[in-house]
Amino acid sequence: TMSDTPGEMLDNATDRPLVTFALFAYNQEQYIREAVEGAFAQTYEPLEIILSDDCSSDQTFEFMQEMADAYDGPHEVRVRQNEVNLGLAGHVNTVVQHSIGEILLLAAGDDVSFSDRTCISVDLLNKNTNAAATLLSADVIDGTGITIGERLSKTRKGRGNIQTIDDLLSWNHVTFGAARAVRREVFTKFGPLNDSCPTEDTPLLLRSLILGTNVISQLKAIKYRRHDS
Repeated sequence: TMSDTPGEMLDNATDRPLVTFALFAYNQEQYIREAVEGAFAQTYEPLEIILSDDCSSDQTFEFMQEMADAYDGPHEVRVRQNEVNLGLAGHVNTVVQHSIGEILLLAAGDDVSFSDRTCISVDLLNKNTNAAATLLSADVIDGTGITIGERLSKTRKGRGNIQTIDDLLSWNHVTFGAARAVRREVFTKFGPLNDSCPTEDTPLLLRSLILGTNVISQLKAIKYRRHDS
């Protein structure tokens, strides 16, 4: 069972790998401040936060830069922008190349991460050494931030919270990719994602299950925003 205060059991250096919290943004000026606040609020240390913009045509990048300049918390924060729009897979590849964390959390510029997201993710990966990734759950919010539902990573039958590639092939589990954390090997063992791939979600799911298992959890890590754009 999870501790009431995730991260309390992370009490020595081996329990606390350097983690990269990567926030990916593109034309999300109306939501980006909340997303950045969620990143800054993470209780886990040591944490590298990368705020990355995919050449937005609105003020997304300016808002991220402004918030990073004003940040005086414990985390290392870096802001970067692609010179041209790379699309989702290309954007992920670039940020991974610029990151150094042993574990990477991927966050969207229109979602809001809860402050214990990183602690929960690291704790689950520490407890499950064969796991290459962990997929948490979410409250679903609308464009104005009102909760309209939930998305749960869960098992349909069988073996608790561990997902294998056989579970994927027989569709035993429901997974939710927006609250994911992966070990760096999910990238280094396979190389970059195909730049033309329209999503990072499916290839990362498959890669992590080829490498090992996934931990799926109904613990909620984010507010997942559903909106017109």
